[in-house]
Amino acid sequence: MQLPDWTLAITISEMVMLVRLLHEGALIPPLRRLVRIIDEATPNVLALVVVLIPISILTAIMHSQSFGLFDEGFSDPFIALTRVVRLLTTPPPRSNAEGSEMEAVGAGSQLMYYWSTLVMRLCFGSFIVAILVGAYNKVVGQEQTENNDAARDASLPQGFVDAGDRPLWLRGPLFVRYLLTGYNYGDAQPRLVRALVRHVQLVELADDSGNAQWRQVMLGEVALAELVGDRPARELVRAYATRRQDARELYTC
Repeated sequence: MQLPDWTLAITISEMVMLVRLLHEGALIPPLRRLVRIIDEATPNVLALVVVLIPISILTAIMHSQSFGLFDEGFSDPFIALTRVVRLLTTPPPRSNAEGSEMEAVGAGSQLMYYWSTLVMRLCFGSFIVAILVGAYNKVVGQEQTENNDAARDASLPQGFVDAGDRPLWLRGPLFVRYLLTGYNYGDAQPRLVRALVRHVQLVELADDSGNAQWRQVMLGEVALAELVGDRPARELVRAYATRRQDARELYTC
């Protein structure tokens, strides 16, 4: 491998690692929103890029037709394309509309200047801002919904009190057991979670009023045993049981 190819491969690897580092930065709270906004905006940005690619290529061809006789740099299609990309992403210098080459094709230089500025910068540049603003608003709405769901899940319904009797010191061994075997509460935890999540979704879908998604789904021990089995039901009720203040029947939510 030649030295330029080697350095290019290193540079590409560093770019990939930088993108991965940014995405993993979602673990840090200040970066979480930024990463989510980028993830949300990426599909629309890619769609915009797909539209911009042929327009940029055609713009490079138009520049080459207008100024290729006076500037040999436009004879190479890749150099011509990089010039157009630079023209579209940075403030144009005076040489883009003035100078001997531009004066030789005065009408063409003016035409391409306004084409690049109005069509590309103002129109398509505004789309980028609109995509990012839309992604930001959507992520903020998602965060508010997630915070409401977390507050709901961390609370008990009105009139219920905590009745679980699993001591705190047993939660560490439960985590180690799940980490090593994947089992907890008498069953494979992924299968147990899927069964509970499916039941919650069915309850929410069956409620035409839409109120079910804003409150906990309560299950008695009998109904829970029919859903996940006897032993998992006993373990879950023991760990997360609740009861009405004026009754002894146990529930889990």
